[in-house]
Amino acid sequence: MRAYPGPDRPSAELALIKGADHGTVAQEGLIFIAVVDGVRVDHGRWVWDRLGGVTVEPGVHVIEVAMKRGAGNSASLLPLRFEVQAGGEYEIHGAELVETFGGELKKGFTGRGRWQAWAIDVRTGAVIAGVKPEQ
Repeated sequence: MRAYPGPDRPSAELALIKGADHGTVAQEGLIFIAVVDGVRVDHGRWVWDRLGGVTVEPGVHVIEVAMKRGAGNSASLLPLRFEVQAGGEYEIHGAELVETFGGELKKGFTGRGRWQAWAIDVRTGAVIAGVKPEQ
């Protein structure tokens, strides 16, 4: 999906941001890109409605994401603010946080737990926004 104004541009002039399909961290889930720079872009919370990626102009962007893991969904969107470069590819990951007994009890009733998100530069593997949980 295109998230910039004006005519189509060559991919070398743009950056691609994708939601991760699980990953290497325990409790990691599917990421849904929901909002780009204040504009809603998702089509729903079902796996088949997920965007394959969003193309943006180089610069700083705020991306709001949701997560799905198993039968549970995130209760709210998490924003990540990061800078992208022309020709770059970025991936957003999310993982459910390990809860105390009270948090697990709440999750049992609501199907929703607390979670965190982080973005990586696909080329370097570096975390560029958020905090990746320790494994």
